[in-house]
Amino acid sequence: MTATVLVTRGTGQNASLVQGLQSAGCCVKAVPVITTVPRYKQEEEAAERWKNGDIDWMLVTSVNAVYYLAGWKKRYGLGIPDGLKTAAVGPKTRQALELEGFQVELMPEKYNAVSLAESAGRVIDRRESVLLPQSAQAADTLYRLLAAQGINIWVWHLYTTVPEEKNKSLLQSVLKTREIDVLTAASPSSINALHQLAGAYRQVLSAIPVVAIGPSTGRAARESGFKYVYEAEVHSVEGIIEKTKEII
Repeated sequence: MTATVLVTRGTGQNASLVQGLQSAGCCVKAVPVITTVPRYKQEEEAAERWKNGDIDWMLVTSVNAVYYLAGWKKRYGLGIPDGLKTAAVGPKTRQALELEGFQVELMPEKYNAVSLAESAGRVIDRRESVLLPQSAQAADTLYRLLAAQGINIWVWHLYTTVPEEKNKSLLQSVLKTREIDVLTAASPSSINALHQLAGAYRQVLSAIPVVAIGPSTGRAARESGFKYVYEAEVHSVEGIIEKTKEII
C-alpha cells in the first residue's frame, strides 16, 4: 500500500524533499504552512558593522538566512569584507553561501547547532567578533553555546517566519480526508503553523506521525501534542527521507 506523506516545507524549498519521497514510492501532498518575510529593524546597524570591518566571523544556519543576507547586501550596495570568515551549518547552506560569493572556511561533521558550536569554538579567537544572522524564531542554542565559551556574538534577526494563511483551507481539506499517513516538519515554526492553520482539525492532525528534521523540531511537535514523533538521524532533507522510509 502506498503511503501518503504531507510535506509542509515552504514553497521553493520543498522540491528535493518531494522528489525524494516520490522516488521512495510515496504519494506526496505538498502544503506549505509557513512563509518568510524580512525584518528591517537591525539593517542599518548591520550595514555599519559590515562596512567598518567589525565582523570577523559569520555563522550561517539556514538557506533562508543566505537569501535575506543577499537581498540586504544588494539594497545597501555592499560587497564581502576582506578577511571575513564564514561557517555554514551544512552542505545546503554552504552551497547557497558559495553561490553568493562567500568562501566557507568551516562546516561541522554533524549538521546541527551543537556540532557547529563545538567546531567554531575550536577555531574562533576570543578577541574576534561573530555575526549570527538568523530567523527571529530560531532557537538560541547556538548563541548560548558560543557565549558560554566566551565568544563575542551579535545576533541579527534579519527575517521572520509566519503561517501561510493562503493555504489554510487547503490544509484543512487534506486533513478532512484522513488520508495522511505521515507528515514531515523541517522547523519548530512549521509545527506551530500547522496547529494554527488546522483549526477544527487539530485532533486529526495530532494523531498523524511526524518526521522531524531534528531535536528542536521534534521537541516542538511533542509539546504541541503530536502523539508519534520521529527525528531524522541526519538533520537534513535526506535524513527526513530516510526516516520516513523507515516508518512507512
